[in-house]
Amino acid sequence: MSSGKEQRNKSIVPVQKQRLTGHSSVIVRRGLDLANQIEAIDSRTIQSLQTFIEQITAEEFYNQGREKYEKEDYKGAIEKFSQALDINSNYADAYFWRGNAYSAGYEWEEDYEKAIEDYTRKAIEDYTQAIKLNPENADFYEKLGDSYDQMDESREAIKNYDQAIILNSEEARLYNKRAFLKYMTAACKEAIEDYNQAIKFNPENISLYAWKVRCRFKMKEYLEAINDVNELIKLYPAKAELYYVRGDFYADMERYEQAIKDYNKAILIEPSDAHYYYRRGDVYNRIGNTNKALKDYNKAVTLGNALTNIYLSSIIKAYFNIGEDYFKREKYKNAIRYYSKALKIDIIKCIFHFYPDKAILHERRGSCYFEMGQYKKAIKDYTQAIELDSEPAYYYSLRGDCYCQMKDYKEAIKDYTQAIKLDSEPAYYYSLRGDCYFEIGDYKQAVEDLQKAANLYLNEGRTVSYQEMLDKLRDIESETNLW
Repeated sequence: MSSGKEQRNKSIVPVQKQRLTGHSSVIVRRGLDLANQIEAIDSRTIQSLQTFIEQITAEEFYNQGREKYEKEDYKGAIEKFSQALDINSNYADAYFWRGNAYSAGYEWEEDYEKAIEDYTRKAIEDYTQAIKLNPENADFYEKLGDSYDQMDESREAIKNYDQAIILNSEEARLYNKRAFLKYMTAACKEAIEDYNQAIKFNPENISLYAWKVRCRFKMKEYLEAINDVNELIKLYPAKAELYYVRGDFYADMERYEQAIKDYNKAILIEPSDAHYYYRRGDVYNRIGNTNKALKDYNKAVTLGNALTNIYLSSIIKAYFNIGEDYFKREKYKNAIRYYSKALKIDIIKCIFHFYPDKAILHERRGSCYFEMGQYKKAIKDYTQAIELDSEPAYYYSLRGDCYCQMKDYKEAIKDYTQAIKLDSEPAYYYSLRGDCYFEIGDYKQAVEDLQKAANLYLNEGRTVSYQEMLDKLRDIESETNLW
């Protein structure tokens, strides 16, 4: 039979060692040592002591998580907040801050586009749990709204901003966030109401006035919007953003000279704002002054900010447009030079899909090489396009054309077969594959493909192409006596 002391040790020691090693304070460990020496402790006291210890330990992990978060070690922060939650699953602040770490942590992942969705969904789960535990905290609703906004779920975002505003009705930032989403969803009248509230609580923020004017412009109150911004400029003549807003209005109205003048004024007042150069570059691009557009885009990139990827995409598009112009004029070497310049620019960690993407650029450069008879180089570019985006049927078709020119008909047949699988209207690819089968002497398969092409063209009402297929079939008949 066990002694009383042995029974006490069985009940106390597991509490001592359960989660404390290396984490609890010296005072708590000393307290446990003393507790082991006490002759009798009832179960209620043990439970109270255990709860107290767990609270302290969870808080230590939480504090370590906050420290790691401040140092931008988001993975480490997530780990520490998770450890705190393993001990105390009702720790609302730990859920909230782990959500914050998930919201920031995706930027360090290699697969940026996948990470942003995965991490944001996890953040939504954590913010939702924090709200269940503490439904009176406006910050929790705001961050949940931010996460839904990140996922382009505007309705859910607005719902959460609504609740945050109920709990904190004098915070301009909340009205501003909700107003912007309403502006983006074309609820401009409601957006104006929110901007009025935001201005009430933060009257020194000129951006709020500017966005309110943008709402009027979006409601097609063009003259009223211009008059409003003119009045604001009279009141605040040194505010660059107001000239920028008016420049945008003039650009949308295709009054490009006036737009450029306003962007010039904004840049003169605030020469370090990248977006002003970017918008002026857009206008230069619209009026065909590509060199000035490129200069402004490059300036925007060198200044840099959160929108750097958008500026880089504009440079890519400008190079692409120059390349396209040379391609149309059959100046393929010049076109290759600009497509190559665009390909050298690396946009990383970006949630947006830009046109043209790298697959398209490889395809266009490949088409230049094809026109110049450099089929191996063309194949290399088409292959890179396919590796980047395997969905477009015409990428395979273009590569198949190169193999045909090199008389490698078997490889061409493989590519045309893939194009047929991918395209919902594959008549043209059946025609090309039929030609290849004819070249390798498989006349039966050639006739089958050309007949399929003819039937599809007939169904589509393309009578000229249908007649071409019939002519090809007659030629095969006359040459082979197959029928």
